[in-house]
Amino acid sequence: MIVLPETLAAREVPGFIYKGLRPEEAFVSILRHEMTHALLEHMTEDSPISAAAHEYLAFAFQIEAMTNDERAAFLETNGTRPAKSLDTFNMVIYRFVPGRFASAVWLHYSAPENGCRFARDVIEGRVILGTPLHFP
Repeated sequence: MIVLPETLAAREVPGFIYKGLRPEEAFVSILRHEMTHALLEHMTEDSPISAAAHEYLAFAFQIEAMTNDERAAFLETNGTRPAKSLDTFNMVIYRFVPGRFASAVWLHYSAPENGCRFARDVIEGRVILGTPLHFP
């Protein structure tokens, strides 16, 4: 479910990972995230990827599309602790600390050796994140 910017502005949610962004910025950012899921669902229809892979890619593309100021605010809210290994990108971490998961995704994805090449490897099944189950 996507809520409108006016609704986001009226909510005070503890631990809200977008609290550093203006409501309009958060809305557009969340919309990008959800559109990535839809595209991935279509792209991987014949060879589904894990839920963790979906979340990794949705956050990577979402954060990449942010302005530098939005990205800085997002990382300030959620931390800059890098992942120690790819095992960090799993649904347990995502469910309990989604902001940390997201910021770790960005730090990993934005590293020079990763980016689009890594995303392609995940989409094409050369890299498995989390458990290789269908996305719910």
